[in-house]
Amino acid sequence: MAEPSLLNAAVTIGFGALAGGITNAVAIWMLFHPYDERGIWRFKLQGAIPKNKQRLSKTIGRTVGQRLITSEDIAKNLASPELRAAFESAVQDLVSKFLQQDRGSLRSELPPTLLSELERGLTAAAPEITDRIVKHAATAEFRETVANFLVRAKSDFSETRVGEIITAERRSAITETIEEWLDGTVANPNFETTIEHWLDRQAVHLAGDTTPMLERLPQGLVDAVENSLANYLPEALDRLAGLLGDSESRKRIQSALHDLFSKFANDLLVLGAVTLRPNNPFTWASGMKAPIYCDNRLTMGDVAVRRRLTEGFEALIENHGYSPDVIAGTATAGIPHAAWLAERLELPMVYVRLKAKDHGRENLIEGSLKEGGRVVLVEDTISTGGSSLAAVRALREEGADVVAVLAIYTYGFEKAVSAFEEDGVPLHTLTDYDALIKSAAGMKRLNDEDVETLRAWREDPESWMRG
Repeated sequence: MAEPSLLNAAVTIGFGALAGGITNAVAIWMLFHPYDERGIWRFKLQGAIPKNKQRLSKTIGRTVGQRLITSEDIAKNLASPELRAAFESAVQDLVSKFLQQDRGSLRSELPPTLLSELERGLTAAAPEITDRIVKHAATAEFRETVANFLVRAKSDFSETRVGEIITAERRSAITETIEEWLDGTVANPNFETTIEHWLDRQAVHLAGDTTPMLERLPQGLVDAVENSLANYLPEALDRLAGLLGDSESRKRIQSALHDLFSKFANDLLVLGAVTLRPNNPFTWASGMKAPIYCDNRLTMGDVAVRRRLTEGFEALIENHGYSPDVIAGTATAGIPHAAWLAERLELPMVYVRLKAKDHGRENLIEGSLKEGGRVVLVEDTISTGGSSLAAVRALREEGADVVAVLAIYTYGFEKAVSAFEEDGVPLHTLTDYDALIKSAAGMKRLNDEDVETLRAWREDPESWMRG
């Protein structure tokens, strides 16, 4: 009875092992060869994945997301200082290499096929792009953007040395490019003709342009020249002292000063501020007959002339070493010139009336004047000097120290020269009677006989044709 029992057990175990092996083999075929059909003759099996891909992927993804790694784990790892530092370092290295590496033109960097397509696209879009750029450039937003960019650029490059930006290779490339351009330009046969025509046009333009040279130059260049002259002035004064010891040098300096006087005289003649009538004399308010009439108030209407006059007054103050605290003007013709000079020197200004007011505070001097303050008095014309010296005395009575009187023009009467010497106040003018006559003769406004008539009047004006 024992033998049949053992046989049954062996058969059961054998069939069970065979069934398990076949089942495992089928399962393995289906998992590891899901797309291949397996079997004998018509009895074939195919893996389950092709039929259940969507269901299996959801199941696997849910299992991974819930059991293996969660969104909190991902956020924590991304926010870690180590990962952030590594990312920033990688980006910084990439940007640094991109900006600092010398590259050729975009045409040389792009593939030919892409470049061709890009050119066709840009050509087609050029009109629309141009129109949009023009419209945007006219907006306030564009101007603000440009202004902000310039501010940032100034801040970024203010402490950056050019040598740090222009490497030896870049400097060599720039030099080579400039040399090639110059060689090609100079070798061009039209270059000389173009320059000659340009010079001819400029010569014609300048010949008919009365604008002073300082107004033609850029303000930056004028400032640079002025700074250079200011730095050179001490040395120039030392050299001037040496030149004044030589007779020939003194003659040259006198000639230069005479030319300067002539320049202001020309301004007055061209503007009509001075009129000469040797054969039909004027009658002055005093009853004196004179072949000349001066109305410097006309200079107020010409911006360029009055600017030159103001600059001339400033030069007189600097050349004589005056350091005024206040600029004063005589009423009424000296007031505007005193105001322009005070504005240029950034100094206070007062003016002196011909006589005190008969009402209010009865002021003779208008404006704030401190006792002991150094004053430069500005007048337009000096004839006998009476009104100017009256203003000097009024200022002195208020405690002012009048260091000099400046005027546009003087007749040079001996009476006036003596009066200023007696009062002990220096007189300086931008031009005078002699320079005026010489300029008028040079402009063919006077003949020799007219010149002699004018000189005779100046020698004895009171008895010359008194009516």
